Amino acid sequence: MTKSITLNIEQRENFLQLHNKLQRAVRYMEECKEVNLSDVGVMEQLVCALHTDLKFSPKKEKESDGAMWWEDYVLGEDSRAYKNA
Repeated sequence: MTKSITLNIEQRENFLQLHNKLQRAVRYMEECKEVNLSDVGVMEQLVCALHTDLKFSPKKEKESDGAMWWEDYVLGEDSRAYKNA
């Protein structure tokens, strides 16, 4: 069974803008062999947009049911996902 997520035009435009910023940052890093802090900010924005719009969640801790923000994320519907209710 295939599940899908629908993105509205504003989300798609946001991803396009972030894609273009990331592409410029990667080209700069490749050419100059250095990283600007503003490029790190672009990457943080993209990570935030990805986990928000594509419904990625951190894993929940087994002992406390808190979120393990430092671990790899899982799909929001995964049984291991932290539910922020």
